[in-house]
Amino acid sequence: NIAAMRDRGDSPADIAGKTGLNVSYVNGMLKLVGKGEERLLQAVEKGQIPLSVAITIASSNDVAVQRALAEAYEKKELRGKALLTVRRLVEERRSRGKALHRGVRSRSNGNVSSEQLLKAYREETNRQKAVVQKAKLCENRLVFAVSALKQLFQDGNFATLLRAESLDSLAQYLAAQIHGE
Repeated sequence: NIAAMRDRGDSPADIAGKTGLNVSYVNGMLKLVGKGEERLLQAVEKGQIPLSVAITIASSNDVAVQRALAEAYEKKELRGKALLTVRRLVEERRSRGKALHRGVRSRSNGNVSSEQLLKAYREETNRQKAVVQKAKLCENRLVFAVSALKQLFQDGNFATLLRAESLDSLAQYLAAQIHGE
C-alpha cells in the first residue's frame, strides 16, 4: 500500500498521515521497496524483524550475507550492537577482501552448479506460490467487500445517507460489481 501511495504522488509525510504510521517508518519501508527487498519487507510486515534491522541488512550488498544476517537475527543469535558490529565487519571484508593483508583475495571461478540452479528454481517457485496466495487473499477480500456493499446498498436509508454526505460515488470496478455489470 505504501508503495502504491507513493506511486500516486503522495509524499512520505502524506502517507504517514493517511496510514497513521511514523514518517521515519514510511521512509524505511520505501527504502526497502526501492531496493526490491521483498523478503525483508515481508519479514517486517510479519513482525519477524524490526524495520531498522531490515534496512541494515538491505544496505549490505551480498545477497548471501543479507540472508545469513536475517537468519541470525531470527534465531536470536545476533541482536543490537552485535548485529551492527557483524555488519561492519562484513562490509570491511567485502571491501578489503578475506585476508588481513590488503590485495590478497580469494577468487571464485564463476561456475554455477546444478544445486545452485535447483535452489534458484525452488526459490522462484516459492516466490510465485506466495504471489498466487496473496492474489487469492486479495480476491477473497474484494469479494467480501463487494458482497457487503451490495447488502448495504439494498438498504434505502443507507443510500440516502451516502447521498446526503456526498459519498455516493464508487470506484468504477466496484460499481460494476455491485450493480452486476
